[in-house]
Amino acid sequence: MKRATRAVGRILLVILAFVLVVAGLILLPLPIPLGLPFLVLAAGLLSALFPSVRRFLERYASRHPRYLGWLERFLHRVRERHPG
Repeated sequence: MKRATRAVGRILLVILAFVLVVAGLILLPLPIPLGLPFLVLAAGLLSALFPSVRRFLERYASRHPRYLGWLERFLHRVRERHPG
């Protein structure tokens, strides 16, 4: 029972992340960058659920050191909460 509940929760988080991505992409071209917070939240959810997304963000951080500060803090929190 506990395993099924965890699987359903994971599926709901993936759906929520993809809804945030779509909303972020729709809102991105507006004059005020309202889509960026949605995309950041979606990246956070997806990096907590999928190690491949976490590795992509780590590679991005190494290639773009200007964004390294906030991205490293974010990835550190993700690694603490979701090891592996």
